[in-house]
Amino acid sequence: MPLGEILTGALATALITALLLLAGAFLLGRAFARLSLNHFFRAQIKNTLVELYSSLMSTPPLEGVNINLRAETGRPVERPMGSPKNFPGLDGLLFVPAQLARLPTPEDVPVDLATVIGPGASRPLVLSLPVLVSGMAYGFALSERAKLPIARGTRLADTATNSGEGPLLPAERREAAKLVLQYNRGGWSRDPALLRQADMLEIQLAQGSEAATSRRKAAADLPPRARRLLGLSPGQTALIHSRLPEMNRPADLVPLVAWLRETAPGIPVGVKLCASDRLEEDLAWVLAAGADAVTVDGAEAGTANAPVTVSDDFGLPLVYALPRAARFLREADPLRRVTLIASGGLRGPSDFLKVLALGAQAVAIGTAALMAVSHGQITDALPFEPPTALVFADGDLAQRLDVERGARALANFLESCRQELTLAVRALGKTAIQAVDASDLCCLDPDLAALAEVRLATVPPQ
Repeated sequence: MPLGEILTGALATALITALLLLAGAFLLGRAFARLSLNHFFRAQIKNTLVELYSSLMSTPPLEGVNINLRAETGRPVERPMGSPKNFPGLDGLLFVPAQLARLPTPEDVPVDLATVIGPGASRPLVLSLPVLVSGMAYGFALSERAKLPIARGTRLADTATNSGEGPLLPAERREAAKLVLQYNRGGWSRDPALLRQADMLEIQLAQGSEAATSRRKAAADLPPRARRLLGLSPGQTALIHSRLPEMNRPADLVPLVAWLRETAPGIPVGVKLCASDRLEEDLAWVLAAGADAVTVDGAEAGTANAPVTVSDDFGLPLVYALPRAARFLREADPLRRVTLIASGGLRGPSDFLKVLALGAQAVAIGTAALMAVSHGQITDALPFEPPTALVFADGDLAQRLDVERGARALANFLESCRQELTLAVRALGKTAIQAVDASDLCCLDPDLAALAEVRLATVPPQ
């Protein structure tokens, strides 16, 4: 048989086969579609896969994960790095640029970004940048290789870091030019010689992500050096109490502040609070105790592990709490002896400047600092490990974090913030960051405008 006929026959066979397959697929598709429609539209929802879709819509995926974790373990569910809830934030606030009615500051005029924490102390904490790193505990939260670049990076940026609730690493003290030591609810770090090593003391009563809940850390879950520095006996569990062991009533804060001031003379003594709807009552006791500073930590704040119920549904967002705290301190402390520090969910220069305009004198950051420290190194973790594996004490990749690289990255981040804040202050027509106030803001949201005492953008200035 000629080759042409063979090819023609093969082609015809292939075409017929293809048409038969398409016809079969069409008929089967129609049959499948008919069966599917009958299944979905005639059967009860509870008997179809529509029920799965409905359940997922009514129960968000994260809540589904929490339900299964509770069913699996019988223990409270904990989550790192803060709440995923969409808390009201600072986006509704905008700055009012200087141009003609107020002229911008010339580029050759210096801008003062310094802040003084505890101006009434004989040795106040002076920072060239009003941004410091908040408390993140060695052992309970971060590894040693994460604490050291934070300390070194803040030294390079001429600002301060905070020890957090864990033990103070001797190397952290050596690396940090300015160190805030937390007087914590765990009962350690009480040695007067240790307290006197600090540049500021902070009484940690609560924090935004977990309020004042107690926490336990099994000895096996702590690094060996952390166990030694905590003074734990073999097998002993580390316990962070829900309140300071020496505090059984609010008035007990008064002698505690006095004792710390006597033990570590000259340095500021601060208090850390979570943002609460009883904020003014709490601040009244802080003032009565004679503290030099107070940190208000918003509900957006993160931590290494927080109970999800407390993280999601306790406390107030910072944008609600900060104006209230600033207003109370203006009225009760007109000489501004008490420095107001804001923290919780603050990521960059715009956030920093807005909370300073709302009445804070300094800003504390946590998550942003960790992201900066791990910059360029998270590829060592992804895609099989989360980036936190590089910085958490129990992270599988904690030993891979490059300390010098992390320190330089944090210093770069803070230097970038310094330069942007300088540009922003000039664009407001001012020469000092502490001169920025609510008059430099307008607001797009009527409720937030009333709360923050910021002019609504739809209303022209009087």
